[in-house]
Amino acid sequence: MIIFRRIQKPVPTDWLPGAHWYVEYYCDDWANGYPSGMAFVTAIKSFVFLDFIFVADHERRKGIATELLHACRQKWPGIDYGDGISKSGAALLKSVQSRRKKRNTSPLSRRQRHL
Repeated sequence: MIIFRRIQKPVPTDWLPGAHWYVEYYCDDWANGYPSGMAFVTAIKSFVFLDFIFVADHERRKGIATELLHACRQKWPGIDYGDGISKSGAALLKSVQSRRKKRNTSPLSRRQRHL
């Protein structure tokens, strides 16, 4: 289950209340009582940036970061994100971006590239 939690108050003095979100991933059994993964998003008007995704060490390699990224992209279609800050993060972004390019490429343009 993924929960979007908007951060209102209290917030640090240099933050805009309501402009930051926690996107939390909970396993089906909720056994541990805390999210197995979490994304942190800044959303100010049309500017939306995925600051980071964190997945607990014992929950890695289960697709949690991918699900969080997809959920963020579904809620904020124009979301922007930088490079991964770890090897795993860079690999995730590379895999998602390559799949997105394949999906957004029409059959005609794929054929034209091979001519």
